[in-house]
Amino acid sequence: MRAGRNFDGARRLAELIITTDVFEKAGSGGNDAACYYYGGALMYLLTGNPLMWGKYNKLKKKKKSDGKAFAQIFDGLINKDQQIAQEGLVDLVKALRRGELVDDHVYWLNTWAIGMANLCRLHGVWVEGVKSYVPADLLIPQDEVQAVLEKYPELGQLPPDSL
Repeated sequence: MRAGRNFDGARRLAELIITTDVFEKAGSGGNDAACYYYGGALMYLLTGNPLMWGKYNKLKKKKKSDGKAFAQIFDGLINKDQQIAQEGLVDLVKALRRGELVDDHVYWLNTWAIGMANLCRLHGVWVEGVKSYVPADLLIPQDEVQAVLEKYPELGQLPPDSL
């Protein structure tokens, strides 16, 4: 199974998390506030929920470089700007390598940045890999993006900007 076909699974998981309110109940404890806003924005983006905009706007205010990197990637995705999104991916890789988020594999492969790169591609922002941390062969090819969007067109759309 290729990477792009998992977006519907991610969408269904996000809907389940939203429905059960488990993410909101867990809250944003301490240092992971940027992850909380990133996760919320990502879930709402995948499900087409307009609450994405509130989480995204809060994420943009975060001072830590991982929060700034996620916000920059979202900025590129929302504005269809490949250069901004690509810079955000590079910054995310750098932030994770500095250990700002605890994730044991980031010195070899950055799955967070791979996922964000694939999400950008799903939205028509054709970002490239980042050194060895975001290998090009793990990014969704154009034909697969088209196949996913033919089956699930809502995955390539932004949520409405108001409730």
